[in-house]
Amino acid sequence: MHEAAALDGAGTWRCFRTVAWPVPQSVALALTALNFIWNVDSFALVFVPTDGGPGGRTRLPMVFAYEETFHCGQFGYATAMGLAVVAVISALRPPIWRVG
Repeated sequence: MHEAAALDGAGTWRCFRTVAWPVPQSVALALTALNFIWNVDSFALVFVPTDGGPGGRTRLPMVFAYEETFHCGQFGYATAMGLAVVAVISALRPPIWRVG
């Protein structure tokens, strides 16, 4: 397929975009979405050893929501933050493709 695209006059970028990229595209998008979700959900990995880090340097959104909930008593604000994170993750997830 690469040779056919080259004979048709496709350049290097167009060969990559139309021939090579569609094959691993769904896998790459799924891995990117999962990596994003796992990075957002690394609450225990940050909170247990550092408790938000020195000066809040490692404060993730979920660590901040936890602190707002249980240290400040801002339950509504923390709930809104959690829902915003869910909305961002849902918006960035890859679409589901039909297989077959």
